[in-house]
Amino acid sequence: MKKKNIAAFFDFDGTIYHGLVAFDIFMFAFRNRIMSFSEMIKLSQLSYYYMLDKLNLADRVSINEGMYKKIKGLKSKVLFESASEKFFSYNKNKKFYADILDIIKRHTKKGHRIVVVTSTIKEIVGPARKWIKIDEIIATEVETKNGIYTGTVKILPVGQNRINIIKDYCRKHDINLSSSYAYSDHFSDIPLLESIGNAIVTGPDKKLRAHAMKKGWKIIDHR
Repeated sequence: MKKKNIAAFFDFDGTIYHGLVAFDIFMFAFRNRIMSFSEMIKLSQLSYYYMLDKLNLADRVSINEGMYKKIKGLKSKVLFESASEKFFSYNKNKKFYADILDIIKRHTKKGHRIVVVTSTIKEIVGPARKWIKIDEIIATEVETKNGIYTGTVKILPVGQNRINIIKDYCRKHDINLSSSYAYSDHFSDIPLLESIGNAIVTGPDKKLRAHAMKKGWKIIDHR
């Protein structure tokens, strides 16, 4: 019988990346005149949804759906992809957790498939592949027409959606979940961490830390 593949699934914000990458890139784009003042005003509305998420005042699916409706009318490649690539090129040594990059390298040497799973929009996270060995990025995808966002969410890897997407991915790529790994910093990923063979929490919030200690999961506190 053919041996199944092993994957290492990583969240992005708070796990690989120190901070909220979308917020940092928006500010970078505005300061460097990649984004106009009117576009920045439009995107500033997203802070309301970040606050809802931070204070756990609504479920993450509705938060993300509401947030991505707000980017309707914006140019996807100009605002996000190009700004993201420039941002990472300037900040790669300051914003990526060195210990997690080392872990990714170790998984790669073992032949494990590196998969980033994030609710951040794909155009923002995608350029990180130039500096990090990533085999696949499963991220939020918002529909575009002629390079303009419509506000319609096509893929949203959040909550139960995230688990379903990952399980579907494992079936397609013949990956054994019970032998694979998952890394996350947020309590919302507890169902995912419980569904995989090797759960590791990284710089976890209080709720996830308490759950990890109860379960005996490995805890990594970023150095």
